[in-house]
Amino acid sequence: MSVLNAIKLGGRCTASLERRGLTVSDALNDQEAAQRIEAIRDYPVSLPLSPHHNDFTATESFWLFFEYEGFDVGAVCAKCSNLGRGNIEEYWDHMFNRLFFPDNDGKVGVVDVSRVLPMRGKLIYLGDLFLDEALRGSRDQLLDIMHLLFTTAYCRWSDFDWIYSFLRDKDVGKALFYGFTDILDTPLRWSHPREGRSNDEHIAALPADRLIYSMPGWIRGHDRSALMGRK
Repeated sequence: MSVLNAIKLGGRCTASLERRGLTVSDALNDQEAAQRIEAIRDYPVSLPLSPHHNDFTATESFWLFFEYEGFDVGAVCAKCSNLGRGNIEEYWDHMFNRLFFPDNDGKVGVVDVSRVLPMRGKLIYLGDLFLDEALRGSRDQLLDIMHLLFTTAYCRWSDFDWIYSFLRDKDVGKALFYGFTDILDTPLRWSHPREGRSNDEHIAALPADRLIYSMPGWIRGHDRSALMGRK
């Protein structure tokens, strides 16, 4: 039933986006995704998702692209990492310091996340969300994009444990609206932040059981909005 709900919700989100003129596509691989991203914005794929700094297989990540009148206008990525018995602090410490301070000229410290959020096992990271500024006005449209991302990730990795993303101060208030259930303030401590990162980032997280529980209500909300002419 959970997979069926994910398919139903994903179909409603896709149809709603199409009514706004946005069609959804994916990329054949991370290299193609990076090229398409660099063609629509003036900064490259972030280091944690960059194919130039990582070697993801097709089973570990996917990109969704949003097209308007035949042209790419937005994208978002999901990456799945299986920590096994490892913990999120060790994983982030290794990943962020390897990517951002390969010459040991700085340090990313990680707070004790597990004390607040038991984020272990198979984790899905959502990142590099971009949408052309002219198309960002609708909260419902962003909600469709996030729910489509949740459901696509669920269909790809149904045995995941947590979904999470990093949000800045100005965006953290949107986390509950998108469907995240847990917020943790500033889990990373940068000695000097690299481009695209800062010390005002927060973790927005959603455990698998809460996603499964929430999908039927999101479907009903979609259907009510459609009846009222809002979708």
